[in-house]
Amino acid sequence: MIWLKAQLSKLITRFSTEQKLIAAGHAHVLTRLSFIPQVLVGRDYCQYVCLNLEHVPRAKRERALKNQIDLLSTWADVQYSVAWQNGYAQVWFWSGQEIEGLLDQNTEGLGGRASLYKPTFLSEVMYWIKPAGMGLHLFKAYQGYDLQHWDNGLLRGSQWYAHLPSPQQLQRFSRSQGLSPSVDEVTVNQPIQGNVLWDGVISSAWGHFFERRSQIAIGLVALSLLIMSLQFTAVARWYWEESNLEKQTKELSLSANELINARNQARLARAEAIKLHQLLSMPNPLASQLAVFKYLPADLKLSLQTWERNINQVDMTISGNIPDTLSLVRAFEQNGMKAVRVEPMSEPNKYRVRLMLSETLPQGGDQ
Repeated sequence: MIWLKAQLSKLITRFSTEQKLIAAGHAHVLTRLSFIPQVLVGRDYCQYVCLNLEHVPRAKRERALKNQIDLLSTWADVQYSVAWQNGYAQVWFWSGQEIEGLLDQNTEGLGGRASLYKPTFLSEVMYWIKPAGMGLHLFKAYQGYDLQHWDNGLLRGSQWYAHLPSPQQLQRFSRSQGLSPSVDEVTVNQPIQGNVLWDGVISSAWGHFFERRSQIAIGLVALSLLIMSLQFTAVARWYWEESNLEKQTKELSLSANELINARNQARLARAEAIKLHQLLSMPNPLASQLAVFKYLPADLKLSLQTWERNINQVDMTISGNIPDTLSLVRAFEQNGMKAVRVEPMSEPNKYRVRLMLSETLPQGGDQ
């Protein structure tokens, strides 16, 4: 599927067009690409207004917005682009005749105008990354400066200046936005250019889709055929890779069975070797019995009654008078014995002693 995504990316890049920016009296070609021809209107050619249309039903907001723009604009041929945020419309509007004229004057050196349909017009600000902080922000536009008031991700106000705004202009704009007028300076920032438009962007030229319906239909059919051909190619490639993978799986399965059998045999041999080592490493029976009996205190005149040993575990019965069993336990422990327990038995003067032999005793293979 990575191969398919790469092909689609190449397709989009091949059929995309470079954006144009109308600013400072000229049309400039940008490096940013768009699938549909787009013309960005410089901040020096458009005005901004933020309108609250929350009280207007959603179905009627577009009509209400157009009526508001007609009332605010001094141009008879006003065009605009809008980015909706909840019920607020962030709107840039400009003279359509002026922008069209500038675009026609500058198309000879830019490859000509699109012959199939008109491009989509947007404000250059719509590709700027929104600032994270609230309050006043001053940006260097392509031409001039744009002073903006941000409130929780919403552009409340915006004013363009041909030159760096003076403290009086900053104070006047701050007062108009309901902010503190005590502002003398704002840091100038270079806007960060994004690759996608703001959320909620709707072009005022939505009617162009109706004008382009035949071209859009042809494009959709061609795109569908291309996607189908890519899918068929991807399916064929997938079957081919699956066949190769199945073949490799069978080969690996055969070799894996041989390795599994060899591993099982090695485990069995290791288990047998461990058992044999345990038998050979057992303490010498006679040496262990003599060593244990040697550590019995001689002054107590104890006699061995029974003796049982399981590898290094000894369970024996001794007869005699042991006034202090704790001293006998310590005697064994001081000579390397472990887990020593001395318990009196029901019969008089008989005791059961259990302990673990010291590792320093001679083993079964020692002479």
